[in-house]
Amino acid sequence: MANFVKCRFAFIGNKAIEDLVKEIQKRIIDDIKIHDEYSDTSRVGRIFYGLEGQDAVLGQEALGSKWIHDDQDYDGIGFVGGWDPVRGFQDHLLKYACQLDPKLIVLMEYEDESPNFVGARYVLMKDGIISEYESELDLSDTLVTVDSDYEEALAENEESNEYEEIILWEDLYYKINDCKKIAFSNMKQSNSWIPEDYVNRNPDHHA
Repeated sequence: MANFVKCRFAFIGNKAIEDLVKEIQKRIIDDIKIHDEYSDTSRVGRIFYGLEGQDAVLGQEALGSKWIHDDQDYDGIGFVGGWDPVRGFQDHLLKYACQLDPKLIVLMEYEDESPNFVGARYVLMKDGIISEYESELDLSDTLVTVDSDYEEALAENEESNEYEEIILWEDLYYKINDCKKIAFSNMKQSNSWIPEDYVNRNPDHHA
């Protein structure tokens, strides 16, 4: 079974983009009322690609991941991909939403369930072509644990040296935030029109 990769989206743009975000959330809620399966892998195909039936079950070529379903545990626009982040879907959203705002930036934060990796990816349109700015952190040599097991895990690792680092689940926030900072810095260097505080002052950016 493919690992779950949680992907959280933020749309950084004008008022029309803010309205679009609300419409996306509404359409997901409305579809859930009709198709109430918790991990419906055809919902994205129906809502965002206009497909029906088996054609709405998208895969690697379109999504960049094995499958996708909406993340109902996240209070925002979030999806879950199989094995990989849904980069292809992120590009699809940008391609159509940028018609409302040519300077739209779409951010995707993501984390593998193990977690084997975490990361952040910004995309925008530049001269009609999608430009991506991504930073990913390999956590395959990191043990992520809960507070009650932390001291024991440290002690065991002193003997085994199995892991390079022991962290708590809540520490993943800082790892992802580091990835965001790196990716944003690279984006800013290539796009001088972006102010330093652009993402921080936009209401659709979730730090």
